[in-house]
Amino acid sequence: MSDEEEEQASIKENLLKEFDVYNTTVDIVSCFEAFINYSFEGEIESYNFDRFPSIPHPEGHDRNLTPDFTISFNQEYGIIGEIKRTFPEDDEPFRNEMEQLLTYDNDLLIEIENGSEQIPETIDILLLIEGTDAPQISRRISELREDGTIDFENNFLMFRYNFNQTSTFSRYEFQKNIEASDSFRDDVLHEDVSLSKRFDEERETQKVYPKHFGDIKIQKPICNDEPPPLYLATLLWHKIFAAQISDSDYRDWQWGSAQKTKPFTAEPYEFTREVNRRFNCEDEIRVKWVKGALDFLRQADLAEYDEEEEIYNIKYRDFNISVGEEGSYQNGMNFRKECKELTFKLIERYEENIQEEDEEEEETEEGGSEAGLEAKEQSSLIDFSDE
Repeated sequence: MSDEEEEQASIKENLLKEFDVYNTTVDIVSCFEAFINYSFEGEIESYNFDRFPSIPHPEGHDRNLTPDFTISFNQEYGIIGEIKRTFPEDDEPFRNEMEQLLTYDNDLLIEIENGSEQIPETIDILLLIEGTDAPQISRRISELREDGTIDFENNFLMFRYNFNQTSTFSRYEFQKNIEASDSFRDDVLHEDVSLSKRFDEERETQKVYPKHFGDIKIQKPICNDEPPPLYLATLLWHKIFAAQISDSDYRDWQWGSAQKTKPFTAEPYEFTREVNRRFNCEDEIRVKWVKGALDFLRQADLAEYDEEEEIYNIKYRDFNISVGEEGSYQNGMNFRKECKELTFKLIERYEENIQEEDEEEEETEEGGSEAGLEAKEQSSLIDFSDE
């Protein structure tokens, strides 16, 4: 493999890795929201699942704490949830990750319902780790806690998650790691819905199928972290841009060329408001995130940026692939597959356009064309400031 081919393969690998890590995090958050809704709706007086927590820092820092989710029960008991795919190998970065978790080991103000906030009487800290590395990470955490390097005042729990594709129906599986975990302090909950009974006493493995979490993820495909440009670009193309196209346009595609484009414009600020509304994101999606996604599409030659008007001209075409029937048992899995297939297509476009730009750059270097240099500068990524 040539150096150029290795570089292209590395770009693709990094793009897919970023996409998969974020996509899985959204899956896990959606799984827990579905699990909590299924377990507690109608069973207790009040509970709240917050996908976008922003908690005042206990030490008064300007930047709030942003765990992946929080859960409150009856204003008395709360859970802080943090998802990590893995931990660093080296000891010092590993301890740094654990110290970051220690910032949750305080009396924290979390949302209890309808935007109101309160410090629950009891808070547990829940860490979720991908199953492959969970045993080793569990052992290292246990050693740090035993020698006093890391000391939690609140109870600390560690779960491992696994996406099981070998069973008849694909599903996520969650299991408490007994070695590194304390117990849930959920005395406020009735025994029939007690987390401590389910996961501590009975050591249950919780299975969550796409039919359970799929609708939540489709409605809320963003988590409490900034999405990679490729991930958000995929969602924009799949869910937002398609709404800009009329039924007659889709009929044209059925009878004509799939490569035929349907142009429309996107003004970043107005467009961001629309994205927040469509994705039920409580204004969490920022303008700079949307600009980053649109600029990724520009790099894939699927959009152009008009600097004078400060708008993007989208060159939409029918990339979407149908992989299943709407409303089927695996509806959530179908959405997952559709997005992944579309992601591959966007990466292909990105790679092709980057390669063409590299070839133009080589020609410019050989010919010394000032016009070519100017064209290259105009096609580079735009550095957007925080909006």
